[in-house]
Amino acid sequence: MTEKCGSGSYSRRRATSFSIFENRRGILDTAQSDPPKADDPYAVNWPLIYDKADQEKTLYAQLWKKGLHDNVCQKEHQVHAGMDFASYMTISGVYIMGNKQMETVYYVYLGKDNYSSFDVERNHQYDMEITIRTIDEAETRVDKEEIGGIRLYYDSETVLDSHCNSVQTLMYSPRNWEVWVENPDETPWLELSATSEYKPLFLGNGRTPDNAGFKVTGDAGLRYIYVHTDEFVPDLGSPEANNSVPVRQGRISYREIGTPDVYSFTVKQYPAQMVVLYIEHDVNNLMKEVRDTFYVERILEKKHLEWGFVTYWNFEIDELISKGQWDGLNNTRVLYDSAMEGGKYGIGPAYPSSGSTVGENRIPNNVALRYILEKNRDRNGDGQIGRDEIMWFMPAINELEALYEARNQWLVEFEGDDDYFFSSSPSSSDPNGITTGYAYYMKMGTGKTGLARRSNEYNVIACRRINAWKGPETAAGSGTADKNDSWTDEDFIMPKNR
Repeated sequence: MTEKCGSGSYSRRRATSFSIFENRRGILDTAQSDPPKADDPYAVNWPLIYDKADQEKTLYAQLWKKGLHDNVCQKEHQVHAGMDFASYMTISGVYIMGNKQMETVYYVYLGKDNYSSFDVERNHQYDMEITIRTIDEAETRVDKEEIGGIRLYYDSETVLDSHCNSVQTLMYSPRNWEVWVENPDETPWLELSATSEYKPLFLGNGRTPDNAGFKVTGDAGLRYIYVHTDEFVPDLGSPEANNSVPVRQGRISYREIGTPDVYSFTVKQYPAQMVVLYIEHDVNNLMKEVRDTFYVERILEKKHLEWGFVTYWNFEIDELISKGQWDGLNNTRVLYDSAMEGGKYGIGPAYPSSGSTVGENRIPNNVALRYILEKNRDRNGDGQIGRDEIMWFMPAINELEALYEARNQWLVEFEGDDDYFFSSSPSSSDPNGITTGYAYYMKMGTGKTGLARRSNEYNVIACRRINAWKGPETAAGSGTADKNDSWTDEDFIMPKNR
């Protein structure tokens, strides 16, 4: 994990969680002799604190954990010679100290404690509280480098997915600065703003740094900047053309105002991939056949999500048990309504407001619907994803089956293509709210489908209808634009014999 943040004279708490492979690299001896001796392992490994109280040891010893790790790895006779492959996470950012600005990377080695353990075991949950207070020499966990000029932290090797994106970057400049999109007429899908939420600029309103546009300026110091990309849904004739569309690229430049030096980086984005769904006879919906075309993303930005709606029941979700086998867009919108508004006959929302939370933020981060909603864009500027703004959806079970077939024919590719995936098709739930309820899933590696508890943690992939509203290339505004499919020939509009 890497987190970039600015540091000030105040404290800031950050919380994160992640899964990691087992990696056992040893636990150093913390036993002490009585009285303490010079060759005591505790005295050697943790100088000056081996005779302190236990709570002081755990507070100060973590400052030396990286240095301790490095020293142990340098000793060939040590029994923990493999410790140089120990697991760690990094926390990177900019540290301001007086008139100096330091680019810093903190290395936090994992284990059951913050000072002696370098073991990460399978099927264990580790809770670690990490305190960072200084970049002085006593803090061995940090690498630092003084910043002499403007810096903007963006990984140009990253390829963004095909849905709408909002990517946080950190800007530091000793002077006032400007950041702009190069050749915006050629890349109208690429914009900048000073806030993570995409806020379009509507006609007649004055532009602020929070509105997405092609240029952002600011004062000296630290500031977050957000790179926004619109969805990339190419016009394809068939799934066989998926590999014919390259990754699209746009350039962003930045500089200190009044200086000649200009720096730049590249933003890359994958195209969406077409999948065709064909069902000869849909028994559940009493239809002779179903033909539909949708697009699918590539990257799993979160993994191991609950289906959600645990112990929740309403009539609308119950109706999807039979009717929600192939239309994932409708399923997702029904789930949205149930999450936010509830159902008929006075059944309340699955995720009621808690006061400070609004919109999709009411739904927990580990729930599939929240993950899907975040791939869409607030196009009308009201600060939340509305029902009619849902374009990217959670596929129904039949759509997952079509995706499985396309994967086996090498027509699409995506992460985790051997894992379990939840569909948006629900199964039985308990009106009494006692049992968790069930939903359909697919094991993508084998094509196996089945029912799983809604509290299970599977992967989720996002899809998009081919005929869903795309909007202008700048993605500003709201509304729906449909063509009249009966206008199939220009003679209908302007006959050629006149």
